[in-house]
Amino acid sequence: MNPSTALPKLSRFSTSKWVGSGPCSILLGAQFFDELPTSTILPKPISRNISYIQTRFQASPGESKSQAPTRRDEINEEEHGAMRRRLEDLEEQSRLAHPRRHIKAIQAQESGELSTPHSGSEDLEALKERLSKKIQNADFESEYAGSIAYSRLSDAAGRETRETAMARPWAGAESLEDSVLRSLHEATPRLRGKATAPTSRTSLPTNLAPMRRMSKNERIVSARDRAGQYPLMKKNESELNEEEKEARSRMFKERFEPGARAMPNTIQGLTALANEKIEEAISKGMFKNLPKGPITEDHHAGSPFIDTTEYLLNRMIQRQEIVPPWIEKQQELQKEIRSFRGRIRTDWKRHVVRTIASWGGTPDVWIRRAEEYAKAEQIANPNPATAHDESAKTKSTADQIKENSPTSKNSVAPMKEDMATAKSERLLVPFRDSNWERNELAYHEASIKTINNMTRSYNLQAPSIAQRPFVTLRREILACYRDVMPTIPAEMIERANNPNYGKSQLQLGELKTSNEDKNLLSFLSTREKGKVYDESEAKAYGFKQFWKDLFSRP
Repeated sequence: MNPSTALPKLSRFSTSKWVGSGPCSILLGAQFFDELPTSTILPKPISRNISYIQTRFQASPGESKSQAPTRRDEINEEEHGAMRRRLEDLEEQSRLAHPRRHIKAIQAQESGELSTPHSGSEDLEALKERLSKKIQNADFESEYAGSIAYSRLSDAAGRETRETAMARPWAGAESLEDSVLRSLHEATPRLRGKATAPTSRTSLPTNLAPMRRMSKNERIVSARDRAGQYPLMKKNESELNEEEKEARSRMFKERFEPGARAMPNTIQGLTALANEKIEEAISKGMFKNLPKGPITEDHHAGSPFIDTTEYLLNRMIQRQEIVPPWIEKQQELQKEIRSFRGRIRTDWKRHVVRTIASWGGTPDVWIRRAEEYAKAEQIANPNPATAHDESAKTKSTADQIKENSPTSKNSVAPMKEDMATAKSERLLVPFRDSNWERNELAYHEASIKTINNMTRSYNLQAPSIAQRPFVTLRREILACYRDVMPTIPAEMIERANNPNYGKSQLQLGELKTSNEDKNLLSFLSTREKGKVYDESEAKAYGFKQFWKDLFSRP
């Protein structure tokens, strides 16, 4: 941009010349320095040239008066002082950083778009006006401080806060309204009577020191002292000898000494105190007539075949009743197996009894059939443990020959009976029912699966010596047949003798219980058997009687 176009008004000066060189040169005249405002924004090189030209005009005596600095500039320079010079330095730094913005500001100022800064007198008038406005605002706020504070209160403020904000401040004299209100209160006589304190108040304790709780050691010491005083207090002064009187006085004297209740804080001090008390008790003969119980000896403590750690752990478990996890799992497994076996045995017994009874005949026929099936079951499905024991208990060959020899008396008849019995036993077949097994198969398989899962979990926790084998359905069914069939004859006899056999045991007014629950139910019930009586219609209690009793006079 050409400087001559940026400042077109400078061309009217008669005495003018270019100041500076290059793009920062500008045509200036002698009258420019008098008419240029003090806050005019110029580039830094131009301002430096202007200050240089002003210095030259002021120094040269041959120049005209219009070219020298005016008196107004000197007065302004003295009035503004260091603050004005500092602001001019900051302005020059901003001009150097953004010269184009300052040129645009000059153009806007010349065109009238930007207001021209006021002079020093105008700034002083504006400052006075602002100060007067502040004083007026302060007087207004002090005069109406209560109303202003009330208007600034939030909606959540309480009633007391609002009354305090609107209250009139104390001015040093009582107002007319307050004096009239006080006169009205004083005109009414007060009620006669003594003033009573409010009942809600409680008297404060005189000793406000915190109560310290006695420790166990202090309570033990106090109990020991009382126990020692008791035998001495029982005796009168006349019955005590000189030694007992001296001991009694010494005991009471020790209680009031400064260190009577002091307790040692170290292990050695406690040991010394305990030894002292024990020796004192021994000297008094307190350990002479102590009852002695039997000494319990544990023979496993010194056994060389048991590890010391194992022995201590086992004793700890026994004394504290601690159960390892695999023991708890074993108990759960045993409970599940016992429940399953009891269930299938009960179902099979009920099915056998009902089936034999459904075939018809007299009770004697039922019992005979049950006995035959029991014998057949014993022959076809013997117990493995008893079979092994019977084979071990067989007689010798010589004894068998001697008993079975024809020379022995009465040997022919028993032989015939044994042959007949064996023949009849070969014809017997154990009682089986494939339909019952098929109907109960789903339940049996689900129960066996649950038991085997619990067995697998138990074997993972238990030691090898305590692990258990898995359960098979066929083995459990055969064991059920073997255990149930010997009890069938007794069940048939009970069915024949008891007409209510098989009916529900829970009857009206009566509850048949087993021997296990007899004590509990007899404890809970007041009578062994209850009776229910039907009320007659004449004594019936209906709505009429209820209404009469409700509104009748007492």
